Amino acid sequence: VLFLLVPELLGAQRLTPTPEAQFSEALEYMQAGDYGEALPVLQGLRNRGMDGAGISYRIGESYLNLKGQKALALSYLKQA
Repeated sequence: VLFLLVPELLGAQRLTPTPEAQFSEALEYMQAGDYGEALPVLQGLRNRGMDGAGISYRIGESYLNLKGQKALALSYLKQA
């Protein structure tokens, strides 16, 4: 019975990615040119209190590279 339950118990645990892993994920999106995917990851980090210059800069950079969003970039780039 234990062998049957262990895989289910292990699968039920959700691992929350570390902020460092999320930042790396956002950088990978950006390097691939997928700024639309990077932006919510970066904003999520910012909402969790990680609002340093690096995060602000990359949010601004993402907005610069999204069609019709350049005006939103300025405040983030100024913060950086």
